[in-house]
Amino acid sequence: MKQILLIVFIFFFQFINAQSNRQEIIRVIQNYQNGDTNKNYKILAESFHSNAMMKYVSSKYGYKECNALKVFEGDIGKASEKNRKNKIVSISITGKAASVIVEAQYPKKVVVDYISLLKIDGTWKIVSKVFSKRDEEQLDDLLIKKTLQSYISGSSYNNPQLLKSAFTTDATLYLTGKKGFNRYTPEEYSNFFKNKEKGEFNGRNGDIIKIERTKDIATAKVEISNPEYGWVYVDLFLLKKIENDWKIISKTATKTEG
Repeated sequence: MKQILLIVFIFFFQFINAQSNRQEIIRVIQNYQNGDTNKNYKILAESFHSNAMMKYVSSKYGYKECNALKVFEGDIGKASEKNRKNKIVSISITGKAASVIVEAQYPKKVVVDYISLLKIDGTWKIVSKVFSKRDEEQLDDLLIKKTLQSYISGSSYNNPQLLKSAFTTDATLYLTGKKGFNRYTPEEYSNFFKNKEKGEFNGRNGDIIKIERTKDIATAKVEISNPEYGWVYVDLFLLKKIENDWKIISKTATKTEG
């Protein structure tokens, strides 16, 4: 009994310690992001080790590396970046080392940081940062694929909320079923999956076949197949960029033999 309690205590202590480390890393990263966004060097500098390095590849000068705090010192006095949104993408921790991926999202680009941290004398510090950027076109393509994947995953795993999130609320779906040709709302279409076990795979496999984009509009072709029953649906979508996100505004489909 004592041995079991000891094991439980050890696991509990490790869990609490892991959560504490994660929260401290989030605090360090948020101080860096807020300090960089608002050009507050004092807050930002607390997150970095004095010898932290920043590395990147410049389109003009090629590979560059420099002391990170020296770079940020050059931003003192500049205006805040009001059109910037910060996001922590992932955190990975092993002992006293951690890596974090963060994004600074702007209207026409996204800057992605790969940050390394070490726990030095009980305090987490950023010791290295490398970064690059995605331009608006790359970001749009990723967001379109994300929207289509929400549609695929939502319909394949009986998740009405995820499925609806891919559409505008007033989107129109033009489909032919047992009752003939009908128009549906996203709410009506998602109800087809409402009474099934949420999260359980229902046999629908989805593949994005083609995407064509022109500025803030796009078309897409997706194939939904079920090998067990031998059918394939070809879905055609019309998408629109709305407030820096992509949503399906119309869908039609036809059934073919697999």
